[in-house]
Amino acid sequence: LAMSGRAVEAAGDVTTLLQSDVRATGKLSVVARVDGSTRDPRVTGAIGIVNATYGGSPVPDMRGAVNYADARLTASLDAMRGGAVLARARGTVPINLAMGATGPRLDRGAPIELDVDADSLPLDALPKFTDAVADIRGRTSGILRLRGSIADPKLVGAVALDLGWFRIVPTGTHVRDLVGY
Repeated sequence: LAMSGRAVEAAGDVTTLLQSDVRATGKLSVVARVDGSTRDPRVTGAIGIVNATYGGSPVPDMRGAVNYADARLTASLDAMRGGAVLARARGTVPINLAMGATGPRLDRGAPIELDVDADSLPLDALPKFTDAVADIRGRTSGILRLRGSIADPKLVGAVALDLGWFRIVPTGTHVRDLVGY
């Protein structure tokens, strides 16, 4: 961890930094800059994860950014493989991070936004979270939009699955040619 003025930079092995026993590897880089006062903070930051694995399975490289000002947090995250963007998420949420703030930190009535886009995202690019299924293949494409407020969220969008295939480990059953919308 290095600190220079108000900028903070960190880079290192993911599991070492998180002090976790989860089987994960990769290199994590973080840079953040904090400005303003405790009553009116402003934060900009970036994060990157490369050459990552989770449970022994490769995970796409991740690149993200965070900005906070005027009680609004905006974040973005791209999942990439070989330089191509597989999926992208962008969002904004109203939150008060000022020190000494009174009332709720989250404004439940203020507008929120979340956009998630995936174009031919290979399912094998997703991390393996269970041993019950294996040999996952196929691709998904989709667009999801979340609007409204924290108190009244509205989700719209569509997701498609094409060329789906996987094996159910306990039974050895192969499921193939899945297509869905």
